[in-house]
Amino acid sequence: MKYRCEGEEILIPDLKKIIPSVRRTVLHSVNIVFSGVIATNMTPSSNRYYRLAESLGAIVTNDIIVNGSPKTTHLIAAKWGTVKVNKCLRYNHIKIVKPDWLIACADRWEKVDEELFSLTKDTVYNVNEKTDIKKVHYESFRESLNQSPSTSRESTPDSAT
Repeated sequence: MKYRCEGEEILIPDLKKIIPSVRRTVLHSVNIVFSGVIATNMTPSSNRYYRLAESLGAIVTNDIIVNGSPKTTHLIAAKWGTVKVNKCLRYNHIKIVKPDWLIACADRWEKVDEELFSLTKDTVYNVNEKTDIKKVHYESFRESLNQSPSTSRESTPDSAT
């Protein structure tokens, strides 16, 4: 869109183009493989996690790539013990995270620390369940600080100074 100002034509930035462009930089150097997140009978591009990863600039592949380009940097997995999880455990450069990591990156518009969303043996993730982003952040950050709800700052209003 253009407008005239004192005889000069000025181009107005189009947010419909700028926002997706900026958003694609969030995970621009990330190469993702999914495990247990996309149903085998589903076209990957119709899955919300797949579309979200691409909208953030990540490259998504079906198979783990350790020799070649682009090398897999992240495995987003719904449960421990899958073939892909077991394969990625052999490579230190591949981060194994829960799907909530991707949601947190989208919510914050930045590559969030993977350690907050590491997949563990106890992880059971229902990819069909709606995710409450605030709950995801609160629980993950609380776990990372090793605090219980009774010792958190929010539960002691008298501690404010």
